[in-house]
Amino acid sequence: MKGRIALVGFVLLLFSVATLGQAQNGTPFVTEDFFIQIPRGWDSEKPAQGLVCDLEGPTRNDGSYPSLTIGALVNMPNDDDQLIDILARSYSANFQNVTIAQKGKIMYNNLRCVRMALTGTLRGNAYHIEAYGLRACTQNKVYLVQWMDRKDHYLNSNSDASSAINSFRVLR
Repeated sequence: MKGRIALVGFVLLLFSVATLGQAQNGTPFVTEDFFIQIPRGWDSEKPAQGLVCDLEGPTRNDGSYPSLTIGALVNMPNDDDQLIDILARSYSANFQNVTIAQKGKIMYNNLRCVRMALTGTLRGNAYHIEAYGLRACTQNKVYLVQWMDRKDHYLNSNSDASSAINSFRVLR
């Protein structure tokens, strides 16, 4: 009897250790076109027009929260430099005092990608923004994956946002 109890206890311990890594993430967000892992404690909100995914982190005492959005852009130029310029103009039109800290072209999970890191002011608050324009050539789309948080908080949400962005996969 003691051996059986010890065996059951050992199996439960193995199961809890095996699922420990999974507990750090929330549920997956899956469409027919892409997958992204929602960070633990974040919520999937009804996306605004033009977005296909809107994830929001926990609301802080000051009312702010990090957000990660995904938009599907069609009819975008095939030239990465033109895409970078379009994104830069878009951010400059929607934010004040925009400063582009980094911009460039990278490969991301076998997808051509443009990446921008910038800061800007919106409604009196300074924000840190990271934007990834991922080209899904098989779908004729560019997925704009954007993480945004108040500049004074973005280091706190960096790990969750980076983990979610790194989990993004095109499914077809």
